[in-house]
Amino acid sequence: MSRSIVSARAPAFPRGVIAAARQAGTAIEACQFELVFDHIITFLLPQDNAIVLAGNGGQELLRQLHGQIAIEMHRLGADANLNPNFQPHATLLYDKDVVPRIALQRPVVMAAREFVLLHNRRGQAGYEKLGRWPLHARG
Repeated sequence: MSRSIVSARAPAFPRGVIAAARQAGTAIEACQFELVFDHIITFLLPQDNAIVLAGNGGQELLRQLHGQIAIEMHRLGADANLNPNFQPHATLLYDKDVVPRIALQRPVVMAAREFVLLHNRRGQAGYEKLGRWPLHARG
């Protein structure tokens, strides 16, 4: 299964920060990788909880990509708001319930062949796509 990996999600940012994010995306040099999700957990949130796929496979490479974007944005003079507790996941749904940790019989593997930066405009429906860039094949 090939998916785009969302590597930035942020509260409402000034347009200068958004422009820096777009520039940073263009400067990134990273290789393709796979994310492996082997369990379901609940992220407790103030309103509806997020029920997510989680796992350790590929997390370090995604964290490195996340860090590269933050470093490039900092170089451009923008605060990237790097979250050191960033936990790669795939949100399945939002719900009031709390689902206990569930191990999957077969892991879900997602191939990261590109990355997409999205601006999450809190309180508004949908995301603003800032850009999409390919990840390089390992060679």
